[in-house]
Amino acid sequence: MKDEARTAQRAASAHRTVRSPSGTQSIQRAARLLRELAARNRQGMRLIDVAHSSGLQRPTVHRMLKCLAAENLVSQDPQSRRYFLGPLVFELGITAGPRFNIRDVCTDALDRIAAETGDTVFLTIRSGDDSLCVDRREGSFPIKAFTVDVGVRRPLGVGAGSLAILTALPEEEIREFV
Repeated sequence: MKDEARTAQRAASAHRTVRSPSGTQSIQRAARLLRELAARNRQGMRLIDVAHSSGLQRPTVHRMLKCLAAENLVSQDPQSRRYFLGPLVFELGITAGPRFNIRDVCTDALDRIAAETGDTVFLTIRSGDDSLCVDRREGSFPIKAFTVDVGVRRPLGVGAGSLAILTALPEEEIREFV
């Protein structure tokens, strides 16, 4: 139920976007589709689900996904017909990685915390209205809790790391998510 509310909220906020300079609407829409696919990339998304979660019309989404697929930014599984991020997104991420790699900065701290506590340690960042697990270290404790894989997104407020991020936000912003 909360996921449906979050999806509706995202679609509504997509329509409240600040008026963009002339000619950039399609770029904003393409970025919106890529964000939606990234949030559900493990299971992929059907065309109708991409349209619903993005707040765009189905024919528009279909045309845009076809164009993004031609550029290898999106791929479609021929059996399930679900859409996923494409190989070019991976390539671009690798190229941009060194400039934004918080993992390198946090490696020693993650290792130290995992060693001292014996627990699994997660590095989670905010990405729009979601949290994104960017790294984790396995502790020595025999019972493992791998609740989040690296690369998994969750809405802010879902999960311990996401809650920690939420508590650091200004009060008025927290109210938007609760």
